[in-house]
Amino acid sequence: MIHRNRTLSMLRKKVPFLLGIPEHIFFQLTVSEFLVPSNELMQATEELERSLQCFIMTYKSGIFDDTVPLASHLCSIIKSAKLTIEQEKIINQYEYRYAIYNVSFVAYSKPLIFIQPQESPLYKHYTYRILVSKK
Repeated sequence: MIHRNRTLSMLRKKVPFLLGIPEHIFFQLTVSEFLVPSNELMQATEELERSLQCFIMTYKSGIFDDTVPLASHLCSIIKSAKLTIEQEKIINQYEYRYAIYNVSFVAYSKPLIFIQPQESPLYKHYTYRILVSKK
């Protein structure tokens, strides 16, 4: 718990848009998927945010923890950005350029739009997982 809160506090210092999330919600997020950005990744994130006009979060590529509550995922409380194919290509280029960090860049709406976890794309995954585990 202390480690998680410390990591979340560090993320808030390095990823300014996270300050827009109320503390009672923010400190319930899981940290297992986040990649605390280095200075180089912070610069890349700022470039992407300017270029794509959305907020960008850095994640550990290939990591997804569906053992935690749905509401503890950032993408279950904030609406993702609607990207064009060209914008998705730009993100893919950045992920390739920074592959050494094993990073995924995820785009969120700007300004922040809060959603209910049941409105998130993850909801179907969680519902399916629960149904399958009951069989």
